Amino acid sequence: MTLPAIRDLTLSCAIGFRLPPPVKPDKLNILSLEKKIEYNLEIEGLTRPVKIIGTIDRIDKWNGQLRILDYKTGSVNIDRLRFLSNFSFKDIADEVDTIITDIPEPWEFFMKNKIEKNLNWVSYLPSITQVEKIVIKLNEHNFINIKIMETLNREWIVDKKIVRPKNEMVGHTGFVVSARFLSN
Repeated sequence: MTLPAIRDLTLSCAIGFRLPPPVKPDKLNILSLEKKIEYNLEIEGLTRPVKIIGTIDRIDKWNGQLRILDYKTGSVNIDRLRFLSNFSFKDIADEVDTIITDIPEPWEFFMKNKIEKNLNWVSYLPSITQVEKIVIKLNEHNFINIKIMETLNREWIVDKKIVRPKNEMVGHTGFVVSARFLSN
């Protein structure tokens, strides 16, 4: 059965309208479950590739459309989302000019690592309490130009001669924190 999109559920709660009943798909083909992936990404200017490792929860084909699903069950092992205890930033510091994090506790980076050269920092966080913690840590480590932006979802219509945003918007999805470190 087709379930309503999160956007539709959010809107139905927000403005109290009823969703149409779920419809039965014509054809669902499960192609893969818990597929481990590993990819070496070559980036110009780096002396070695960046290794990307992950697990795709499910790959299926529904009504002829290929879909990649990432389930959010709440059963994530939090230790796997933190900076690795044996990670040493100084081993790669000369090759890095930006750190981008999408983990629950990015401030843990500073427990074992020190920034000594010019660097950009970006963190994506779902809650304002996490934002507060990373901003405190960035300030403690003399980062400047700390900016916090809230991301919002707003669909756009691009159809023939119409290019405009939809009239309604669904609220909060997360925060992006950016900052710069400038060495003396």
